[in-house]
Amino acid sequence: MKNTLHNLLNAGLLFIASFASEAQLINGTFESGDLTGWTVFNDTNGTAGGAKVVLFDTAGTGTPSLSAQFEVGSTIGYVYGSLGHGGGISQFAHLKAGQLNISVDIAAYNPIPNLNADAGNFVLIVDGTNVLTNGFGSIGGYQTNRSTLNYGKTVAAGAHEIAIDMWRNYTMGTGNGASPFQYLDNIVLTGSAVPPLVPIPLNIQLGNSAAILSWTNAAFLLQTAASLSGVYTNIPGATSPYTNNISSPMEYFRLVAN
Repeated sequence: MKNTLHNLLNAGLLFIASFASEAQLINGTFESGDLTGWTVFNDTNGTAGGAKVVLFDTAGTGTPSLSAQFEVGSTIGYVYGSLGHGGGISQFAHLKAGQLNISVDIAAYNPIPNLNADAGNFVLIVDGTNVLTNGFGSIGGYQTNRSTLNYGKTVAAGAHEIAIDMWRNYTMGTGNGASPFQYLDNIVLTGSAVPPLVPIPLNIQLGNSAAILSWTNAAFLLQTAASLSGVYTNIPGATSPYTNNISSPMEYFRLVAN
């Protein structure tokens, strides 16, 4: 038991300073496994198609990561050249005055063997204004298309809404006629408008044969691994303070930004 506690305390010291920006988007990499921090919306006459978080190689690294998945489309039938037939996600970020850069990994996948005429259009929206659009066009059977949205502008200090809208001019198909899926990952803010990184300590205390872990920023996720260099996974529902029984197998802990 003493060795277990010793290792827990060492792990806490090793990971005593995790970093994230107060202005950085909550759950911009979807590591919570859900859409925590984001507001899901449907456009007029459109649907976001059961938005959720799944494992998918959105960035094209060869390794799937947690990504937001959509299957957008019109709810009123085919309307040529019309925006607003789909949906997306949005969130407010509190920024300083200065340069704001936004980067988003995007992808679309066709889950059936037939060609689809519209893989999806991705629209980056800042403070209610469409600032950048990327349209994938048609997509072959079982094909994946990937790209990145990159945009920069000067902003004033205050709260700014960041949104990504996805739309298609077709209704959402199912089964053998399923529509392509759309994916988002790594929604990242950089630039002088983003406040500097601040340390977030992970504190560990002993209490009644348990290790009590606490931290001050609820936007951080607590992760655990069986070894220092092992694979860290999120602890579902873990909030500060978090109690861990020290009679359990040895564990290492760290905080990661959402």
